[in-house]
Parts: sequence; structure tokens; C-alpha cells
Amino acid sequence: MKTIIFAILMAGMMAQAWSQELYDYKTPRESQDWCTISIKTKPSDGPDLPLVLLIGDSITVRYSSEVGTALRNKAYVSLLGTSKAVGDPALLDEIKLVLRQNKYAVIHFNYGLHGGIEGFRNGFSDVIAMLRSYAPNSKLIWGTTTPRRQKDGVPDKGVQDRNKIAAEHVAKAGISTDNLYDLVANHAKDLWDGGGVHFTAEGTALQSKQVAQHIESLLPKPMTGPAKDLATPPALPNLSPGQEYADKVRKYQGVPGLERAANGRLWAAWYTGGRDEDRQNYVILTTSSDDGKSWQTVLVLDPDGDGPLRAWDPCLWHDPTGKLWVFWSQERMGPITMGDNNKRGIATIATFAITTTDSGKASPEWTKPRLISHGVMLNKPTVTTKGQWLMPIATWGNRLSDRVLTSSDKGATFTELGATGTPDVNARAADEHIIIERKDGSLWMLVRGNFQREQKPATYIGESVSKDGGKSWTDVTPSTIPHPVARFCIRRLASGKLLLIRNNPPDGKTRSHLTAFLSEDDGATWKGGLLIDERDQVSYPDLVQAGDGSVYLIYDRERKGAREILMAVFKEQEVMEGKISSDQSRLRVLVNRATGDRYPK
Repeated sequence: MKTIIFAILMAGMMAQAWSQELYDYKTPRESQDWCTISIKTKPSDGPDLPLVLLIGDSITVRYSSEVGTALRNKAYVSLLGTSKAVGDPALLDEIKLVLRQNKYAVIHFNYGLHGGIEGFRNGFSDVIAMLRSYAPNSKLIWGTTTPRRQKDGVPDKGVQDRNKIAAEHVAKAGISTDNLYDLVANHAKDLWDGGGVHFTAEGTALQSKQVAQHIESLLPKPMTGPAKDLATPPALPNLSPGQEYADKVRKYQGVPGLERAANGRLWAAWYTGGRDEDRQNYVILTTSSDDGKSWQTVLVLDPDGDGPLRAWDPCLWHDPTGKLWVFWSQERMGPITMGDNNKRGIATIATFAITTTDSGKASPEWTKPRLISHGVMLNKPTVTTKGQWLMPIATWGNRLSDRVLTSSDKGATFTELGATGTPDVNARAADEHIIIERKDGSLWMLVRGNFQREQKPATYIGESVSKDGGKSWTDVTPSTIPHPVARFCIRRLASGKLLLIRNNPPDGKTRSHLTAFLSEDDGATWKGGLLIDERDQVSYPDLVQAGDGSVYLIYDRERKGAREILMAVFKEQEVMEGKISSDQSRLRVLVNRATGDRYPK
């Protein structure tokens, strides 16, 4: 985060202000005047978040850092802290200095007990005029002045008088009020420190929380849809795909997703077409009514054939109501050039979805494609114990690329909840994050990447934690789980254990030895180790658990070689034992194989 800090400490009466002329002021000043300015703006590789400005005295300074933490990933918070009083012309110059540097979405301002009551009365309108003049489009919040500790519960009349004066002005100007006075005055505890003016850590935290919540309520609504160069139009479901989509003509395929209906019907999707990750990619959706012995194509999602739009990274998910969601991403790509087909020239990436309430049927009715957000969502959403949906959507190239969208109305609407990322640009690699709710209520995000630990040759999965329901997250740092740079899969089973599917190669780097592990302590340690497939280029697992406890796993093998989509079925106990022991369990079940020429003739 780009930060510019000015610290001005003036001993005694300030003899000179910003201009060469001396101030002719009558407002009393402190014996030691001070001014602290901290400007925070978007870093070169950071997300486009709104700017927020806090203006106030030492009370504001004390809670400013906590407000910045609370609004992390939502806004960049700057500070103008000053001992100048309302009515002092130097205060107006300090405000002007800050407002001339940036445009702020929200400004929260508060002035305490500095200066006299008459200066406050006569000068408050000048402060509002200055804010309106230099920040005409900013949303303003007046924070009422907090009281001093009073004996025997007697109200602080001096502060009440100031707040009454301010209330008249802000009401007339249509400015929102943040009632910090009542927050601390009516609290059951004594929140003041020994001096009786400033507050304890608890009192400061209480104020910072309310200030952050008030500011957040006025921030511009986050963009959940793509920008101008949207990767549209979305692909329409092709329910009768022709021979141009047949196995015998497909040259490349991988990245599968899997779901299972209540009646046992299986659904599998992956992307294919083209010869690599290119503009000819499309998504294919298949189904099986015989537990995976045979599969039939249901539909194809192809935006524009050989045009510049590509459909890819499908995600299948049954929500708590039983509705089946088919998510996929689209992006606009440049022309294909032999030997140079991975240079994308991306304008915008977007995630779309179709749904059906009849996933138990072979040919259900589907909704029209719907835009979910900009970015890519490869892995299944998480539903918390409180019923909140958490959607892991990545926006590559941003500092906070691991975004979390949320829905509290069963998917009718989605809003931005929070985001995180790693400050290590060398560790970023497609994200593909997954969210787990731990038993203590915290959220654990695991992220694909090139994360490394000291003196370790292998790469590791990245991790981040949220303790406020997904609003704020720690930076993504290396976990203790080794894994090559590839997708992995983790889900909580009905037993409460965590099931992790990851590559476990001897060299720690290749996409081989796809293995299942269990954790009984929310990921602190892992047990078992069922080897699913030891061959090279087996990757990108996705899973679903059936009602009888069986785990259905899907993955790909050799996207340009064997071009296989494979499935495995196993029991939780078999993971712990490290071997298959049930007649119902199966490994390396073929779902689909593409057999087209490797390269176009």
C-alpha cells in the first residue's frame, strides 16, 4: 500500500502557517500543537478500492489504525490528525492540503475539546464549506465528540453543547451522524483511561468498530459484474451438440468437476476443444444413471465456436436446496498462433452459471445463463453453519486476487465480502482457492501457488484465515501442506473430518501420485494416505460425498496425451487404512477419453 506520512510538531504557539503571512487567530491552541497526516492510496499492483479519510484529534488518531484494519480489502484509509480547533484558520489549510491530493469516497470527521465554544460555534460552518468545496462528491460523516469521564454520572455539558451546535449544522447540510458520544457514555463499563479524556484499548476498539461499520455502509457498492470489455455474450446451452463436439474430434481436455443428485445420478463437466488453453475451448456436461459405468452428453457450452470467446473451468455444485449449479468462466482471447497459443491478450474474465431443480433427471430444464461476477471460480462454494454462501472467485493479476463473494438469499444475489492475496508476486499461480469453515467458527482459505518454505525444495499450498466471517483475511502465506503448483481439493465430510486430495510426488514437484488424506483436527495434522493414481500428469481433483458416505472423486490425466477424465469411488475408512477393501470401491474408472488428432492438420 502506498503511504505518505507527514508529522508536524509545533512547540509553543505556531508562528507561521502554510503561507508566509502570519495567522490572525483568536482560537486558543495547545502549548504543543501537532498535526499528523498519513495518506494511503492504491499500490501499483493493488485492487481499485475507494479512498477513505479520517479527520480528527488524538481520539481519532488512536482508533484510526483499527479502522484501517477493519476496512482492509474494502478501502484505503488515510488520516488527518490535528490539535487545531474548529475556528482556527490553520485547520482549514490542513484540510485543504489533504483534500487537494486525492478524491475520497467517504470522509469521517470529528473535533473534540480543542479551542473554545464560541470558536466552535462560529467556525463549524467553515469546516463544512471547506469539505464541500474540495470534496464535492465525498460522502460525509460527522462523528460526535466523546465525553470526558464524569463523576456520579453527570453528563458532560461542555461536550453536549458542542454536539448540539454540530447537530444543527450537519442536519442542515444533510450529513450523516456517527453517535460516538452515546456509544461510550451509555456503555456499562468505564471505558476511559487514567486521564479521563482518552480511552482504554477496549474503548478505542468499540469506537473503531462503529466508525468502520458506518463508513462501510456508505462505501460504493463493490462491482460483482465485469467491467466494460465483458467476456460476453455467455454461452447458451447447446442441448443437441453435433459431431463437431464428438470424442473423436477433440484434441485436448481436462479440469473436471463432479456432482451427485439425491437419487444417485452423477454429473460431470470439464472443458475441451482446441489443442490447448485457447479460444476454441468449450465446456461439456455429461451424466450417468448407472453409477459411472456409462455417460451421456447433456449439453455443450460454447460461446462462439472459433470466435475469440473461450469457455473453461467448470464447477458443479448442489446448493442446500438441491438445486444444481453449473458455473463456468469465459474470456476473450487473441488469435491462435502455432507455438504461441498460451499468449492470451485477455480483456476480461467472467463467471456465469445455469441451474436446474431437476438434477435427478437425465434431461432437466435449465435456466438462462446468468452473470455471477468478474473473475474465475473453479472450486465449489462453502455454506457456513449460519447458512451463508461463500464463493471463491479469483481475479488474477491483483494484489488481493483471492476474492470471496457471499449470498444470504440462496443465490438470488451475490455481493463482495472480502479478499486477500499474497504480497509475494513469485508465489502467485492461478489461486484456485477453497474455503473451509473450522469448528471454532473461523474460516480457512487454502490457495494454489508457488509457495515455498525455508530450506525446503518442494512447493506448498498457501493459506489465509478470517475470524470475522470472511470480511477480513490474513495475507496468504505458505502452509505446512506440500503440493506442486496445481489444483487440489479439500472438503468436510459428514463425519466432521476433512478430506484432502493432493498430489504427493516423491520429488514434491510433479503432478503424480494423487493421494487422499484425512484430518481429525481441522487440518493441523493429516492421517492415512490412499493412493488414487501414481501415474504422471494426474491432476485437478474434485469430489462429492454420497449419502452412504462413499466419496466420488474425478480428475484428469494427460490433457494432451491420454486426454482422460477419470473417477474413483472409495470409503473414508479406506483413506485411513491406505488401501481399497470394499467391493463397491473403484479406482481409475474411465469417464471419457478424447481421441482426436493431437494437432490440427
